[in-house]
Amino acid sequence: MKRKRYMVLMAVSAVLLCLFVRDLTEIPSRWGTTVLRPTADDASSGEKKEPSAVAPINEKTEPWRKAYAEILRSSEAEMFSFCYVDGDDIPELVLHMSKAFSHDNNAIQLYTYYNSKAVLLSEQLCCDGYSNFLYTPKTGYIISGFFNADYGAYEVFQLADGCVSSLHAFDEYQKEEPEYHIDNRSVPVWVYRRNFYRYTKGSANDYGDYGLTEENIRITLDV
Repeated sequence: MKRKRYMVLMAVSAVLLCLFVRDLTEIPSRWGTTVLRPTADDASSGEKKEPSAVAPINEKTEPWRKAYAEILRSSEAEMFSFCYVDGDDIPELVLHMSKAFSHDNNAIQLYTYYNSKAVLLSEQLCCDGYSNFLYTPKTGYIISGFFNADYGAYEVFQLADGCVSSLHAFDEYQKEEPEYHIDNRSVPVWVYRRNFYRYTKGSANDYGDYGLTEENIRITLDV
């Protein structure tokens, strides 16, 4: 009887262990290297939003709407979006400098509204060089980097208090004997993916919602 009970406990333990390991290693494929390498089909197949007011018009929203409108009217960007990157109620302004799949990391410009002014945060936040902005809404997490051939390198940033700071660097070699690193330290694949998933879970790819026209500025910002 004792032996039978022991065997049952061992079987249950094995099942639980398998589930635990699978949870750490079998991160959904979109958080491997696939979703971070958008293709032309990914961008072109997405429906563009119809321009609409990004926020109610009142004394509280008027300052940042006017600041963003001023930036847009002097910008040479092709597309723009309003993305809620950090945790406040004011969206960030994302400028896509090209409609093409540019391999230039300067293809994205990010602004936030902080201390009563619009602040340019960085011009090096493009992900995979496809005029793509990858972020996790309301967390402040931004992912920048690329994947080419069998090598990927990504950096996770965080937007807080009006500035962007680097949190961690991830890189991986997808070869016969794969290698994974976090902040230049070699780690097992499950550690790599578990930590990367922490920052990218629920993330959004932004390719630009609106063409940069005066009409779209007026509709979205009402200024």
